[in-house]
Amino acid sequence: MLTGCLSLLALSPCWQPAQAQGPEQIPFRIDAGTLGPALHAYGRATGIAVMLDDRYSDQPVREVAGSYTASVAMQRLLSGTGLLARFIGGDAVIVYAPQGTSEPSAARSSAQASYGDYVARLQTEVTQVLCRQQQTRPGRYRLALQMRLDGMGQVAGLRLLDSTGEAARDQAVDAALRALRFAPPPPAMPQPVLLLLVPDGPGAVTRCPSLLRTEH
Repeated sequence: MLTGCLSLLALSPCWQPAQAQGPEQIPFRIDAGTLGPALHAYGRATGIAVMLDDRYSDQPVREVAGSYTASVAMQRLLSGTGLLARFIGGDAVIVYAPQGTSEPSAARSSAQASYGDYVARLQTEVTQVLCRQQQTRPGRYRLALQMRLDGMGQVAGLRLLDSTGEAARDQAVDAALRALRFAPPPPAMPQPVLLLLVPDGPGAVTRCPSLLRTEH
């Protein structure tokens, strides 16, 4: 998970207007309970966009009370859950389970596997369409967006949660994704699907086969 230039997950976004976060101490008062509500409280306190897989929203968490940096507070919040946090810049964080972690609920594993397979296909198709244009090619910008699909697999709603840094590129990404039509999603799949595109790190290679074949 979270490898390459495009990460796409069926997530429950705990979105708050994001502001760059530094090492300053922030007062927290997050009650013990379950992870979903706790991360909403964390997002309100920090202004950081928090993205969580729905499978883990009912994980029990301990109280976090006191003044901490955003990263330390997240570590304390996730203590004992087996989950990890990956900060994207200073204004977004993804909470996820390491590879090999067992499902939190065996009864839901079959449905979740179906969701995962479907989302993997979405990832491939989204990557392909963005790779077709130099302007929208992933790897050079960061963007979070929400996509909602109807029962036929058409894009029923698309919302850019931030900007790529260029208004023209924002419009091109929006237009390219709205024109897509996917296979019908599995019944009861969590929506909206949240897509997070992140810049390549040093030495990384963006995998855009169709574009790489035509650029010489």
